[in-house]
Amino acid sequence: MGTIFLVSIAPETAEANLEEYTKTITQSGIGDFHYKNQVLEITFLDGNTYEYFGVSKNIYTKFLNADNAYRFARRNILSDHLYRKSKRTLETA
Repeated sequence: MGTIFLVSIAPETAEANLEEYTKTITQSGIGDFHYKNQVLEITFLDGNTYEYFGVSKNIYTKFLNADNAYRFARRNILSDHLYRKSKRTLETA
């Protein structure tokens, strides 16, 4: 039986943040990540953190074993899974 995610992400929110999200996933590498219950949380080097829902254990294992985890994530996770921003960008003074 599959996991059900009760996550509501308004299309307007996703659309409003699309430019920032696209910049993050195309111009910033992966700084850190955590995986639990088919949710992969990725913190990018620009300080943005996103949660990706429905990431199977199989995809996560391939991500861990990839020669280039960033490239694998761009091709198989970042554009293929429901996501939401989970933490604010750290502001520098």
